[in-house]
Amino acid sequence: MKLLVATDLSDDGDVAIDVGRAMRARHGGSIAIVHVLAAWTPEAAARLRARMPSDLSDSELLVEQGKPADRLLQLAAEREIDLIVLGGRAPSGKRVFGSVAEAILSRTTIPVLIARQHRAVGEIVAATDLTESGLPSVQKAVELAKPTHARVTVVHVRPSTPNPKETLELKRVRRLLPPTGKVKIETGDAASAIVAVAERLDAELIVVASRGRKGLARLIIGSVAGAVVRKASCSVLVVPLEQR
Repeated sequence: MKLLVATDLSDDGDVAIDVGRAMRARHGGSIAIVHVLAAWTPEAAARLRARMPSDLSDSELLVEQGKPADRLLQLAAEREIDLIVLGGRAPSGKRVFGSVAEAILSRTTIPVLIARQHRAVGEIVAATDLTESGLPSVQKAVELAKPTHARVTVVHVRPSTPNPKETLELKRVRRLLPPTGKVKIETGDAASAIVAVAERLDAELIVVASRGRKGLARLIIGSVAGAVVRKASCSVLVVPLEQR
């Protein structure tokens, strides 16, 4: 797995680095840690090195100049990155994400992990509305769970009246899960229900999918994926459903 971790040299950036290093430890691969600033300064590289944990001494450290979202997306494309990791700020206890993360999520075609601190290896929650071709959120959750044998819980939030095809689709979901996997059916507001399940399970990660370019743009203004990113206290992985 090729990881690109962005830091603004703040505590929030340190969380992204911690989550990125945990991902690399479990899944292998390479990690590049990037600090992008409007105007390059000689002190920036030293400040970046000073924040690095000792076990990341072999990682690539990059100080880049430009608009952060633009440069990060360029680097991700040039290096064929598998996952972008960004910090998810939480001022005054309210879970939000900053303008750089919003810009990247509105344009990316590769998965983005909004990182929040979680000390223990925990359960992984995959959210699905059962309409996604290939169920990428479920597949990605199962893939990420393998190294630590974490349990995967799939959450489907349905309207009060079940869809006639729901039973068939749920069988498809269960075939993707390992024996320890579970499926939970919830009703009500989708994002709130997904986050509530994750909190009850003390989940380490929520995996959600977002639909193509238009869907990713809508993520910022109120889609289920965007609301989950804003509300969750744990890390959230957003998987684009379609390439542009």
